[in-house]
Amino acid sequence: MAEVLASQCSTWDQLLDELEARCARLAAALHVDAQLVDLDIAAWKAPESGMPLPARLRPRAAEVLGQLGELIDAYARRRNDIAAQLRAVDSVPRPPADAAVYLDAVG
Repeated sequence: MAEVLASQCSTWDQLLDELEARCARLAAALHVDAQLVDLDIAAWKAPESGMPLPARLRPRAAEVLGQLGELIDAYARRRNDIAAQLRAVDSVPRPPADAAVYLDAVG
């Protein structure tokens, strides 16, 4: 029984390590446009082991869940900021399509 519990804890520790690493990457990329473009956002899937979360890991899992909630809120704010910037750019009048794009000052 102790070996099974140790195995469950080890598996959950690894899963939480992976989620914490993903949270760190997402947090680091939040305000760096180049990183946002290249960010791998593949969906995380919990393994289908059917193992319950050991009680001793519940506080850590709750902390990871809190980090994910904060990241969701932060990315929503970032998306709204970018949308506002795009609306501002779209509101700038554009020259008619047949207008010259440059001025020939020499010839």
